[in-house]
Amino acid sequence: MSDKEKIFYRLFVQAFEENGFVTAKKMEEMTGMAESTIRRYLNKLRVMEVISSDGKNRGTKYYLK
Repeated sequence: MSDKEKIFYRLFVQAFEENGFVTAKKMEEMTGMAESTIRRYLNKLRVMEVISSDGKNRGTKYYLK
């Protein structure tokens, strides 16, 4: 994982603890990163089985495993 991805993951955990789930939109607001970058990072975390997802497309909610 790159340094930027580690920072993103820490912010993801923080958002998850506050809300119980995370959306791409919420991460976009927190980080100021582009939506495509956020979706790429979320997908990478999902493939690594660090997080799980529920839903499809824009309404997807992400959870820590």
